[in-house]
Amino acid sequence: MEGVRAEAHVVLDPDTDTYFLVVRGLMARADIEVRLDPVVYVQRPVYWQFRVLGRYVGTGIQIPVLYGAIRSLEGRLGTEGVEAEWADSSERIVFPPTAPQVKG
Repeated sequence: MEGVRAEAHVVLDPDTDTYFLVVRGLMARADIEVRLDPVVYVQRPVYWQFRVLGRYVGTGIQIPVLYGAIRSLEGRLGTEGVEAEWADSSERIVFPPTAPQVKG
């Protein structure tokens, strides 16, 4: 997505023992919905890739806003980790991470 500054990390929900990929950042437009789409693989990759995608849902509100998206990693872990991919960059996270836990 054009005009986006972002970061990715993995968190563990201790209640369900499930890891989640979380991306957040700043985007140039307020009328975009952000989602994480996992790539489909025939066999387990080294880094399971998640594409950070945006879809216009509004009327052209062109002001910078913070965004966030989250996706369960259940059944979608590469042999070494996960990778979040934006249009102009990517970030790899080695697994198992030394991730902060979500507090209930």
